[in-house]
Amino acid sequence: MTAPKTDAAAVLVTGTDTDAGKTVVGTALTAAWRLRGYRVGVYKPVESGVEETPLDATALRRAAGEVQPLDEVCPVRLSAPLAPPVAARLEGRTLDPDDWERRIRELRPRFDLLLVEGAGGLLSPLWEGGDAAQLAQRTGLPTLVVAPDQLGVINHVRLTLEALQRREIPVVAVVLSRIAAGPGDPSCASNADEIARLCDVPVVGPLPFADDLQPDSLAQQLEACPGSRVLMPEGMLAR
Repeated sequence: MTAPKTDAAAVLVTGTDTDAGKTVVGTALTAAWRLRGYRVGVYKPVESGVEETPLDATALRRAAGEVQPLDEVCPVRLSAPLAPPVAARLEGRTLDPDDWERRIRELRPRFDLLLVEGAGGLLSPLWEGGDAAQLAQRTGLPTLVVAPDQLGVINHVRLTLEALQRREIPVVAVVLSRIAAGPGDPSCASNADEIARLCDVPVVGPLPFADDLQPDSLAQQLEACPGSRVLMPEGMLAR
């Protein structure tokens, strides 16, 4: 007798701020899971700043092997490069977190692993009156916090983790991401160790700067990062 299919292990990728590197990390992680032979689903409920193609959602879809239609990966696309509820207001549209929750619930049984990417930082508005922290609470997803590897990141990570802890939202890890080419500022030599020392969460990275989103290359770079083992399917599926 075949055992019933259980829901996919899933994670919500959020950040300490906008442009923290969420899509780079999400693309790398999705590709790493796929290259290990897992069926991976991706979902970005809303993307703003879209002119023609939702670039973040397209990168995630490509990393997963293009097994989902783009409209399923990212059903809501907004033109203005603003927080989603502000951009939606300009277009006379209403964002529906009930629909997002339903879609996540429907996607999970179809895949081994599901990666959901938010927009902006953890407490940046995601819909009228809601944010990524509330989406995590509504769906029961643990979070993966992405932070730019630069001066000031320790404070931003600690504030983000404190907000998650107050809401009793599990954290898989903090991933540091280089958001510019070059060696970075002097703090880059110690950011990962300091965050690990001060915060009771695994720290991964830094993931090197990428000027394009080549999934397989990003996957290899992520797997080479210190601490990346916690993000691999064996660890995710054990949760």
